[in-house]
Amino acid sequence: MMFSVPQNVTVKAVLSSATSPDKSIKGGVTQRVQFESLTIKVTTPHRGDFCLKLLTKGKNTSDKYKVVCNYLLTSDEFNSKKKPRTYENAEEKNARTRLFAALIKGDNPDELQEAIDKFNVLNLPDDGEVDKAKTQVCYLKTMRDFKEGLSRRSLPILEKALENSKTLPKSDEMKPLFRQSTKMVKNLRTLKKHSHDVLALSSRTISELHRYKDPVPVMVDIMRATYPIVGRRGIYIRRVGRDSDDNEEDRS
Repeated sequence: MMFSVPQNVTVKAVLSSATSPDKSIKGGVTQRVQFESLTIKVTTPHRGDFCLKLLTKGKNTSDKYKVVCNYLLTSDEFNSKKKPRTYENAEEKNARTRLFAALIKGDNPDELQEAIDKFNVLNLPDDGEVDKAKTQVCYLKTMRDFKEGLSRRSLPILEKALENSKTLPKSDEMKPLFRQSTKMVKNLRTLKKHSHDVLALSSRTISELHRYKDPVPVMVDIMRATYPIVGRRGIYIRRVGRDSDDNEEDRS
């Protein structure tokens, strides 16, 4: 089973017998989270009916898990006399070829994800190519988020990219983006922290500042230090009364 899970949510899967839903079966469920995809594999100890319970809670919180979904699973007896099929039909061959081609090309995360989904729907055996493809999808999406986040100076996108990069090998292409993003996230968090006080200013105060024609020297120094912090360079600040030339302009 595959699910899409937000990164701020933790999921726990529990397998139990349908006749004893409160008693979990150890080793019956394995789950793996990669990027925003959750894969759950269930192994039943014998034939019969079973209950798969999905519980969630917010990540990094002390909240208790809450049940969000229950699945009733039925396991049939395995027919050992039936010979396993040793060939693939045309649809299965096409799905495998498509996955290999997308993996070799390796530059389109959406195309690669579609190939993975088709491969999994047919439940084809693999030798690790699905895991490689999932890692590549995560890598491509993370690289895309790094570039978009840096271009837009977006704190949520950069934080998401940095979180996802923790499970990925740092390639030569990713390392400079990782360093730039880490630095920008630090600056954006500082800016966000102090922006609340600025946004809380009343229109009357803003108007008064706008009409402030003769600032004292300390105010000029504050403004010169503030503009670079908020990413505004090349701004001219008129220095009135500081030097002998009242019309001198200072570039910060």
